[in-house]
Amino acid sequence: VDDDKMGTAQFEYMVETHCRSGSLKLDESLGYFHHAVKMQPLPSIRVFNYLLGSISKMKEHFTVLCLYKDLGFVRIQPNIATMGILTNCLCHLGRVDLGFSILGTIIKCGLEPNVRILNTLLRGLCTEDKIAQAVVLFRKIVEEYPSNEFTYGVMFNGLCKSGYSRTALQLLSEMEERGCCKPNVVIYSTIIDGLCKERLIDDALKLFQEVKDKCISPDVITYNSLVHGLCNAGRLKEAKSFIDDMADHGISLDASSFNVLINTFCKEKKMQEALLLFELMTERSVKPDVVTYTIVIRALCKSGQWKEATSFFNNMVDRGISPNAVTFSTIIDALCKEGRTGEALDLLDIMIQRGLRPNLVTYNSLIHGLCNSGQWKEAKRLLNEMMEQGISPNVITFAILIDALCKGGRTTKALDMLELMIQRGLKPNIFIYNSLIYGLCNSGECREAKGLFNKMVGQDILPDEITFDILLDALCKDGMMDNAQEVLEVMIQRGIKPSAFTYTALINGNCLLGQMDQAMDVFDAMDVRSHASDVVCYNILINGYIKSKKIDEALRLVKEMIQKGIMPDTKMYNALRGLCLTKHSVSTK
Repeated sequence: VDDDKMGTAQFEYMVETHCRSGSLKLDESLGYFHHAVKMQPLPSIRVFNYLLGSISKMKEHFTVLCLYKDLGFVRIQPNIATMGILTNCLCHLGRVDLGFSILGTIIKCGLEPNVRILNTLLRGLCTEDKIAQAVVLFRKIVEEYPSNEFTYGVMFNGLCKSGYSRTALQLLSEMEERGCCKPNVVIYSTIIDGLCKERLIDDALKLFQEVKDKCISPDVITYNSLVHGLCNAGRLKEAKSFIDDMADHGISLDASSFNVLINTFCKEKKMQEALLLFELMTERSVKPDVVTYTIVIRALCKSGQWKEATSFFNNMVDRGISPNAVTFSTIIDALCKEGRTGEALDLLDIMIQRGLRPNLVTYNSLIHGLCNSGQWKEAKRLLNEMMEQGISPNVITFAILIDALCKGGRTTKALDMLELMIQRGLKPNIFIYNSLIYGLCNSGECREAKGLFNKMVGQDILPDEITFDILLDALCKDGMMDNAQEVLEVMIQRGIKPSAFTYTALINGNCLLGQMDQAMDVFDAMDVRSHASDVVCYNILINGYIKSKKIDEALRLVKEMIQKGIMPDTKMYNALRGLCLTKHSVSTK
């Protein structure tokens, strides 16, 4: 701006015009402001208000406060409009307390605060969830100032967002009795939405009917609130009827109207209904958005319909709808579960190329898929890549890796991974300990498994039925019956009832050692505790008696099992055939 060529009046006109156009940028606003404070004579406060107001609309609230201080240095007297802008900025910065200080300054200067400033303070109190103070101020406004729908709207919004929708209903009655202003569709929609979020659906439906009786037309926001509320309450038929009602009343449906209902059907595992609604969207000329597709894709994946999920994903891309990080992560997980890790990794590259950052869930899905398909090196590479990106592995990541190592017989590396996990401040869970105990037992390291079990108990990580059964089975197969008995006692002390598998493992262990009396004691205890003996138990016992050369006991058990309706399997049939041949050979001699 050229000082010599432009006078104060011209400057004021130019600034006001530029501010009103809404095209003013921050650097331009600051340029005008710094020029204005140097002008002689100074422009009017009106110009400074225009500039401060424009900067406030850019959400540069702190900048406004700093510029206001500059006004004091050049002795420009603020007016009520300036004070209103300052109050608004302080409330947006979460300092409604300082906003009330401005109110005090207004009164000290002999100015009268207007309803606009008071509404700003009211909104600030509601935003900071200071509802009791907001109600006091609201009462003062409606009693001493000409209040309008905006004042009531701010109070209704504050009450409903803080969970006081029934208080909002009472206030609505007061508003109608006062007759100072009539509630509009925005006010009704706010209260209906609040009631729905508090699951007061019947109250919301009653108010909705009142709205219609008063010939006020509900809008898409009103309907969406009701659809959402009904879905959350599990009243899907009524929610669907509101979608139809919207169409009948010529209200333009949007994707969010359908998304809520489709999501609820998916959560209820009613995929057919969800897909029918998806088709209905197209029929009603409503374009599904990224949220719609992601909801359906995720539900299809959860129900194991991975091919259908990938088909939806391809359809989405073909329609020009860009998948978001959640969509990519969902479909990557589906591909990994199908064993299509190559395609999943390709999709990861596409995701990164599109500027989307993979998250922990994405990496965990890929690492799990790679481990399951035996691609350990690739899984390790991905782990390193993930950490380089600043994404720290969590308990799930370590659980996937440790489980894969244990299943591959690499227990030493699995134990190293456990130590690394603990060093990173992560606490191993029961799944990790079960994987390690299983891996050690499978590698014939039963004593190490027992040591890990004791460590686990010492760390107050409660073993579950799977932990006990893995360890018991391994100890019994290894002939360590005393250790197995100790584990059994701990199991019972912890309130975990031995299962049929537990008893079978104990029977097998005793039979392997030729301790047939002890094996029969366990077998009898199994019956007492209502665990039905099966062909596996009988096979173990019968083979045990045969090896101990107690043929009569073996035949007695065969007779007993047939009487119970348990038929011998091929393995037992062959053992019995061998037994009969042996007896025939002995009798011939």
